[in-house]
Amino acid sequence: CKKAAVTQEKLTKAIKTVSEEEDRGKNLMIFGFKEDKGESLTDEVDEQFSSVGEKPCVSDCVRVGTTSEKEISTVRPVKVIMRSSDAVYQLLRKSGKLRGLENYKSVFFSPDR
Repeated sequence: CKKAAVTQEKLTKAIKTVSEEEDRGKNLMIFGFKEDKGESLTDEVDEQFSSVGEKPCVSDCVRVGTTSEKEISTVRPVKVIMRSSDAVYQLLRKSGKLRGLENYKSVFFSPDR
């Protein structure tokens, strides 16, 4: 019966790994998006998405990393958590349109891999 316990453990680990990969598929990273004090990150991200003709359901938006007073000029990436991986795929397909807009020339989208 010990062999069955090991198999159950391996199965649990495999399910957990697949679940984590699927969750990361719902994430989108945005690089080069300027950072302002008191910013409404969700509203600004929605505005970006609207400029490429998309209006996906965003679960959460957070800046990744920390800043110090010395590094106030650095721009931290934004992690956007979507409700579906299909929305991430659609945005990545249309992200090239952003570079044609003056305000977003330095903004790049990337999957969270």
